[in-house]
Amino acid sequence: MAGRGQEALTDNASGDTVLYEDRDGVAFITLNRPHVLNAFDDEMLRAMKQAFVRFAEDDLSRVMVIVGTGDRAFCTGADLKRPLAAGSGSDGVASAWNYQAPTPFEILGSIRKPVITAVNGHCIAGGMLLLLNSDIRIASLDKATFQLSEVRIGGFPGGGAAGLLAQQIPYTKAMSLLLTGRRIGASEAVEMGLVTSAVRHADLLKTVEETAREISQLAPLSLSACKETVRSTMRAREPQIDRYVATLLKDTRDRKEGREAFAQGRQPRFDGR
Repeated sequence: MAGRGQEALTDNASGDTVLYEDRDGVAFITLNRPHVLNAFDDEMLRAMKQAFVRFAEDDLSRVMVIVGTGDRAFCTGADLKRPLAAGSGSDGVASAWNYQAPTPFEILGSIRKPVITAVNGHCIAGGMLLLLNSDIRIASLDKATFQLSEVRIGGFPGGGAAGLLAQQIPYTKAMSLLLTGRRIGASEAVEMGLVTSAVRHADLLKTVEETAREISQLAPLSLSACKETVRSTMRAREPQIDRYVATLLKDTRDRKEGREAFAQGRQPRFDGR
């Protein structure tokens, strides 16, 4: 199979927010907003959705790799400094993330083919949701960090992130990350089972591509059967619960204060309202 080249996927003339490249049956999805640490806005979410659907429907692509542009961030979640989108309530990406089902994260979680994340830098909030919906996770030992930071800005790790985390690592480790919003490094992430392995930053993409290439040579139906069997045991979580909780929180004073404090670079002052 020949590679089919890199393409930009975006509906925004201001930039190519997601890049899609097929390399002989391995689809590389690159999150491409390095100036904001690959944080997503509405346009990027729509481009992600397009990329995930394209991979899912392409019989020639056997494995997908998700990576971020640059060496600072994989994905840092929603772009909290972006002007609020019209009609999106108190969250500038609420329309595309929480309320337009299926979301890109739900599509990613439903893909029957193997998905690998190459964590080349900070993996925060919504970036963690991408990670938790992937199958194999290889991180930069030098640069990768992991954080569900929503409680620090009055938010909630929606989209199924809280439930997925508690299913995939020990309960007390999950609650420590969820209730403190603390950031951990690659070594601790490997130790708790959040990521598969960590390698030197210089070796990350080579290691990821070798892993993807090895998997791409295996029997597609067998791979799909393995993934579907495991995933079917994890579907007790209800995305509707996450949307309900996120809706309750999105218009609170604490949520507004958290966003404003983040944008202004100060500590938020929460009052529980």
